[in-house]
Amino acid sequence: MGWLALLAIVFGSAFGFELQDNSTYGDRAISVLGLFVFQLCFWAASHKHSLVPWPTVIVGLFIQQAIALFVLKSGAGFAIFSWIATLAGDFLGCAQEGVAFFFSREIADAHWFFASTLGAIIFFIAFVQMMYYLGVMQWIIKHFAWLFFKLMNVSGAEAVVAAGSPFVGQGESACLVKPFVDLMTPSELRTLYSLHF
Repeated sequence: MGWLALLAIVFGSAFGFELQDNSTYGDRAISVLGLFVFQLCFWAASHKHSLVPWPTVIVGLFIQQAIALFVLKSGAGFAIFSWIATLAGDFLGCAQEGVAFFFSREIADAHWFFASTLGAIIFFIAFVQMMYYLGVMQWIIKHFAWLFFKLMNVSGAEAVVAAGSPFVGQGESACLVKPFVDLMTPSELRTLYSLHF
């Protein structure tokens, strides 16, 4: 049933909607083929092919496709994520005040790549650390990890790293499970490593 649902949503989203400008069904077929080629490569790279947890793969791909359909094909989804993107842009735009304070107003207004990017990174890291100090990040990561743990049947360590990656960065998220690295299976370690790429 899972395979049928996954195939239905993939092929339905690829071929069930009318073509847009400069798009063909051949382009959509290439995208679908690419999805299956990626999964085939991941399967081929696994050490024990018979132990691949296919329900986890199916649920993950299904959720990814469902979110994409919600965002790209529904007015409500597009509006919600557009609003979130606007809020995030405005929030990271506050970093320009730090750039102006540290360098000068001229450099901040010039939007030099190094100054603007570095300022936004430092600002976001400082904000996340403040949220950690207040206990907010732990609460968010805990609940996201619980959701991944229940929906995708992954281990606790994998769920925590996946939940933490969007908030603390891919490199830092591995530090969340540092005390448990000695107890993790090779599969968990490989998943942990692959989440960083």
